[in-house]
Parts: sequence; C-alpha cells; structure tokens
Amino acid sequence: MPGDSVLVEAISTVGLLASITLTALVNRRVGRVAKDARSSRAQLENDHQADPSLTSNLREDMDEKHAESMGLMKTITKDIGGLRGDIRILHQADQATDERAQTLTQRLDDHLRKGH
Repeated sequence: MPGDSVLVEAISTVGLLASITLTALVNRRVGRVAKDARSSRAQLENDHQADPSLTSNLREDMDEKHAESMGLMKTITKDIGGLRGDIRILHQADQATDERAQTLTQRLDDHLRKGH
C-alpha cells in the first residue's frame, strides 16, 4: 500500500529527529557537567606549590592545617592559663601588701594615740 510507505517514512523521520534532539540535549548536559567539573577542580586543586609536579589533595591540606592550628591553640591556651596564674599571684601579693600596710598604719596610729 502506498500510504504505508509514507507512514513508515514519517515514523522514521520522527524517530531520527527525536534521536538528534536527545543527542543534542545529552551533549549539552555532558558539556555543562564537564564545565562544572573543571570549575570544581580549579577550586580544589592546589596549583600554587613550589614543585608543580606534586599534586595535593584539599582535604589532606585542610587536615594538616587544622592539626597545625589546634597545636597553636593548645599553646595559646597554656600561655593564657599561665598568665592567669601570674595575675592571681600578683593580686594575692597586692592584697597581702595592702593588709601589711593597713596593719602598719594601724600600729602607728595606736602608737601615736598612746602618746609616744
């Protein structure tokens, strides 16, 4: 039948167009994914090393820097604790000095009142 060949041709054409459209959409999506992957890689890759042949992992770099920062924080915490202890000792010495001065002043007042 002559109408059947036209129908087959129309179905083939629609199938071909659908295939081309789908391929274009997939290629566009793959291109976008590739672009995003390049962008992510640029953000994550350590490209400022002295030796460019060495590669670096961002997570490893961050772990190393975190450990370094924590070590510094522990040192600072110890230093602050030591300073607090020093301040506490100075405060106690100042109080003791004030108490001794008050005692001496009181003794001098008592002595002067007695008429000596």
